[in-house]
Amino acid sequence: MSQSPTPDDAPPVTGTVPAAPARARRHWPGALAWLGQWLPATALALLLTAPLAVWLWSGTAGSLAQTLDWASRWTQSRSDSLGRLQVDGVRGSLRSGGRIDHLRWTRDGLDVRIEQLRLELGSAFWTGLVLGRGAQVQSLAIAKLHVDDQRPPSPAASPLQSLTLPLRLSLPWSVDQLRVSGRQTLQANGLQGHYRYGRADADGAPTLPPGTAEAHRLTLDVQQLAQGRYHLQAALGAQAPMPLALQLQGEVRTEVPGGQGTVALQATAQASGTLAGTSATLDLQARARSTDRKAAPALSAQARLMPWATQPLRTVQAQATDLDLSAFWPAAPQTLLSGRVDAAPEGSTWRARVDLANARPGPWDLHRLPLDRLQGVIEQTGSQWQVRELLARIGPGRVQGQGQIGCSARSGSHPAPAG
Repeated sequence: MSQSPTPDDAPPVTGTVPAAPARARRHWPGALAWLGQWLPATALALLLTAPLAVWLWSGTAGSLAQTLDWASRWTQSRSDSLGRLQVDGVRGSLRSGGRIDHLRWTRDGLDVRIEQLRLELGSAFWTGLVLGRGAQVQSLAIAKLHVDDQRPPSPAASPLQSLTLPLRLSLPWSVDQLRVSGRQTLQANGLQGHYRYGRADADGAPTLPPGTAEAHRLTLDVQQLAQGRYHLQAALGAQAPMPLALQLQGEVRTEVPGGQGTVALQATAQASGTLAGTSATLDLQARARSTDRKAAPALSAQARLMPWATQPLRTVQAQATDLDLSAFWPAAPQTLLSGRVDAAPEGSTWRARVDLANARPGPWDLHRLPLDRLQGVIEQTGSQWQVRELLARIGPGRVQGQGQIGCSARSGSHPAPAG
């Protein structure tokens, strides 16, 4: 009787089981090839999707408010170096612009407040940035701008060498009301201008010397500054020697001596020279003359400035007839000045001679100049100021004397050569 073989007696099993790992190894090159094809495509898709998402978000209604909120929070922890930014009532998008009811920026005693700001970027702004043509803002309009400067006097700045920007810029702007307070006061209404930065040979006046590569250009119209209205055109080279050209025209209303109404003065001014380096020199000319030949008010002045020198005013020749200073500058007193002012270096000494008569004297609290006549000779040699002669007539009294004052030279300033 035969017996069935037991498991121990069964022949060894043979088959193809060991071949499975070989098939798995054959799949690895395919998987790696698949990853090599799709991983770069996925990364590229993410790189393209992220800017697209940001672009789409920048067009939403709350993107401008969110961006300014981030900026405000970021400056709070860096107020010592960047100042502090506060905004309120923001509407619009980061892509197209919008409106801001209140904006305030403060730093080290400087307080800038803006009410009712409207910014319109326009399609050309982003197109210019993408194509490398610069930033072209459509318009920036401000209803009220108040600058309060309570910073203490600071040492003189080092001489400029250049003033360049990383991209071309075009910015039309307007400010309905401007007020400056602090050590200097100023109030003006109806300011409208256009600032541009780019190639110096671009169309525009005034022209700059050949060889100037890039330039800042500004056109400005002021509807009311004191009793005048003005139009200004200025150009400043961005690289050394930083040539400057400025032209100003204006019309000023002032009283006729004797209180017989007002008269219009045609005012013009020009400035030319350079601003870079310790030897920077500017030549200025200013004239104001009545359109009515029968009226007397007039001004003629020439001056040479060296802005980085210890004594910036190198020479001046000015002659006035029945001139009211308050008609040109709102903080100045009401006057009727006639006379001359002359100043120039004489050897190592800078000497100024003053001979002025005021036909409209009065107390300071009435916005007048409490002075009938001023004659004097003032000299400066190094840090020493000396009053050689002084004669001042104040009403029925008179002041006469001499004196000397020693003061240190301005920090960062440089002596200017005589002549």
